[in-house]
Order: sequence, then structure tokens, then C-alpha cells
Amino acid sequence: MIWENLTSPTVANLDKNIPVLLPVAAIEQHGPHLPLGTDKIIGEYFCLQLEKEIPERVLVLPVMSIGCSEHHMEFSGSLTLQHNTFLKQVEEILSSVVHHGFQNLIVFNSHGGNTGIGQVIIEHFGNRHPECRIVLATWWKIAGDSLFELNETGAGGVGHGGEFETSLIMKIAPELVQTDKIMGKQNKDNFEWASGDLLRGPKASFYRSMKAMTPNGVFGDPRKNSPEKGQQITEMVVLRLKKIVFDLYKSS
Repeated sequence: MIWENLTSPTVANLDKNIPVLLPVAAIEQHGPHLPLGTDKIIGEYFCLQLEKEIPERVLVLPVMSIGCSEHHMEFSGSLTLQHNTFLKQVEEILSSVVHHGFQNLIVFNSHGGNTGIGQVIIEHFGNRHPECRIVLATWWKIAGDSLFELNETGAGGVGHGGEFETSLIMKIAPELVQTDKIMGKQNKDNFEWASGDLLRGPKASFYRSMKAMTPNGVFGDPRKNSPEKGQQITEMVVLRLKKIVFDLYKSS
């Protein structure tokens, strides 16, 4: 079910054990070939595909489109919230949901810059609301083991604007992809211990702006993209997200 499409009496009469999904994303540069809304488009698409499969078992909130993207601001078009602003917005939305009686909450994330503050949010909110179950689920983490099988570009290829994100937008909105501007990997991997991508985390966290990491805003290799791969990624992510939803509902 889609929260904003329901009437107030309908929400009042719903089973309050139904998990409520809050998609959080970003509006930021994704190199010369992908739209600014890439993270928002991908995250919302996964949620809508899940809702199509189990419409009576999940309640999807409106997408929080703008996230924590300060490290992208050297690239034109990027928008950002400060971490405290993001935290307050997420927690106030979730507090509204809890006010209406729901207790199973999933923050579904599609942007790397939201992961750090996202962990803080679920710990902070969870401590204040022991009656609730709250989960942070980032799409490439929940399906990481399966996604390895699709990775053709190797280490560093499935980062920002790379193989996976390009495949997903080619599946969801191919008209938004400027295929003539797709380039090979531009990553600046100066420190092995600080290098990583969506599937392979770095050994240590080392702050660099995105401009310092890649001249064109792409940290990855988008050349091995296809809409078919985008469909495979979608199926893997939705399957894992569905399990989280079912597990929360069954344990209520």
C-alpha cells in the first residue's frame, strides 16, 4: 500500500503490525551520463516493485529525496542536507508513523552518504522507542552476496554511477541515460586501504570529496551495463527486502 494514496480512515483501520517503509535517497551528480535523481529513482523503484508483489503486507511512505551529499557539492546540481537536518527529518517522519500506532519501521536507503547517519538514527530512535522494531536497509548491502555474481567490472567497478547504477537506470528510465557520455573507470585509488565500492568496503575510512576521488563524478565503471542486469539486480534486492518485511511482520 502507498501511504499517500490512502484515506485517513483507511490508515486508522490497518493492521498496525504492517511494516512501514521510508525510502531515503539523494539528489546529486552521477557523472556525465546519469541523472541527478539516480538514487531517488532507484530507491523508489525498488519500493514500488515490492509493493506490487505484497501490497497488503507493506506500507510505503513518500520518498525523502534529498540526503547527505556535501561531498558531491563541487559538482553542479547536487543538493544536500546537513546530517542533523537529515536526522531530524527522518525521526520526525518516523515519530508521526509511530503516533498512528505502527511499530515495524524500515528505513530503506539508496545513497552511500546516508549510511553513517542512518546507523545513528536507528540507534537513537530505537533507544527512545523500545516498543518499535527499526531497521536500516541499504539496497546493495542486503543483496550483496547475490550481487557479486553480476559484477563484470571487478573491484571498483560498481561504485558511484558505475556498472550497477547505470544498469538500473537503463532498466527503469533509459531515456534519462546519455549513453554517448559513458566512460571507463576514472577512480583515483591512491590508498589501497581506503579503496572500495558498493560490494567491497574499504579497510579504513578516509574522507575525500568526490571531486578528489574522480574527475568526472563517476567512481566505478559503467561500461558493462544492461537493462537485463538492472532487472536481475531488482529481483535480488526486492527478494531480500521482502524477507525483512515478512520477518518483522511474523515476529510482531
